[in-house]
Amino acid sequence: MKEYSLNYLQELYVRTNIEMNDEVEVAARNYFKLMEEGDKETLELWNKIRNISLKEFNDIYSLLGISFDVVSGESEYVQKSREVIKELMNSGIAKKSQGSIIVDLEDEGESVGILRKSDGTTIYLSRDIAAAIDRKKKYQFNEMIYEVGAEQKLHFKQLVTILSRMGYEWSSNLRHIAHGLYLGTDGKKLSTRQGSSVKMKDIWEYTFNKVTNELKKRESYDLQEEGLERTKKITRAAIFYVDLSSYRENDIKYNLDAIVSMEGDTGPYLLYSYARCKSILGKLGYTRQEKPLKTRPTDKEYSLISKFIEFPERVLKARVTDDPSLIARYSMELAKEFNSFYTHCRVKGSNRESYRAQIIDVYSSILRDSLKLIGIETIERM
Repeated sequence: MKEYSLNYLQELYVRTNIEMNDEVEVAARNYFKLMEEGDKETLELWNKIRNISLKEFNDIYSLLGISFDVVSGESEYVQKSREVIKELMNSGIAKKSQGSIIVDLEDEGESVGILRKSDGTTIYLSRDIAAAIDRKKKYQFNEMIYEVGAEQKLHFKQLVTILSRMGYEWSSNLRHIAHGLYLGTDGKKLSTRQGSSVKMKDIWEYTFNKVTNELKKRESYDLQEEGLERTKKITRAAIFYVDLSSYRENDIKYNLDAIVSMEGDTGPYLLYSYARCKSILGKLGYTRQEKPLKTRPTDKEYSLISKFIEFPERVLKARVTDDPSLIARYSMELAKEFNSFYTHCRVKGSNRESYRAQIIDVYSSILRDSLKLIGIETIERM
């Protein structure tokens, strides 16, 4: 079998969608039907393409420092979805309509949910129902979260409604965490089908190179083990922060040049702030005290300390609202408050040196914990 690359597969995907006509669509549906029927040659080709894709995904996840305990796709639930459809038909929840099998959800304002096409093939909805039932049996979860684009809201409403009709009370613990779209610099949707998408590997390489160039301006720099790992962490911070600093349902206009800046509203700026305070403490020869010093704070000191107190509340609110941007934005607010504090409050040699050193130490701990919650690992120096 021909050795395919991901780039070649993507080219085929784009070309097929752009040149789509009735003949191509019929052929595609026939291949899908063969796959669901267990045709050996078709499944062999599908598995080859799937493995090429998974390897590419895993390479990117490795760069981003992300790993999974289990990888399980809805494509594994074709047979179980057929059993679910049969159960829904026998219970009267589903019915035949123009050759398809559907669930009428119009009473819930959710239109018709299609479970099986007229050619006998299953679709996402029936396979997701089967997957949810199986995952509940396997994991006995308290809550299952679907991190999927906002355009799939109706799909997940239908999923929960059908499971509820089947008598699964735990269906109310399935939640769709919706996301907006990534837009190009022209404000238009990035579309894989139209060939306008951007690969994460390209984003990583571009950002990594920009970070490397920025670091070279600051010091003698080489990509040995320590320097390479530091560059990777800054690159991750740049990518993660731009992704998580906006409310998840908002569309994001991706500007690669802006996200790697060491100043302004960026992940690298947050890492710089952390490294800066660690450098300050190092120059002071600071050693953490068992008990905080009892001193009445000045206005600038109080402003920063007040920001510390907000941290637990922001974390709780982020959890309740499924909104990590609250933590990302808090991290930036905290860093800017620290910058203002340090600009106006002399530390070394002042009569408040010990007290202010303690404030800086607390700041570094809270910023580190805040960034950790959004997947950003701090570094001791830039």
